Amino acid sequence: MCIPSWDIWCVKSPDGYSWGGSGVVCTLRDFAKFGELLLNMGEYKGEQLIPRWYMEKATQKQICNVRENHYTMRHEQGYGYQIWRVCGNGFAFIGMGDQLTVCYPDK
Repeated sequence: MCIPSWDIWCVKSPDGYSWGGSGVVCTLRDFAKFGELLLNMGEYKGEQLIPRWYMEKATQKQICNVRENHYTMRHEQGYGYQIWRVCGNGFAFIGMGDQLTVCYPDK
């Protein structure tokens, strides 16, 4: 069950609670805006919406997610706070429906 709120929905469990780490549904445009927010370390249109110190930690490797005999973009570079590390300096959000926002700050 999804509860609409503007163009963003959060999937709810049968007991009515939001899935904390998963289940956000939004438009592709909003997903891209969120990627831009991350790419700019929490700053959006000149306003710091998320503290930079937090964004720096969130986009860095917090846990090792290497799986033996299994290589994909998702399972080699580490995992931040709900953010996948990808190829060097990059990071990404990978949605439930295969939505993909990849950010390379140095590019």
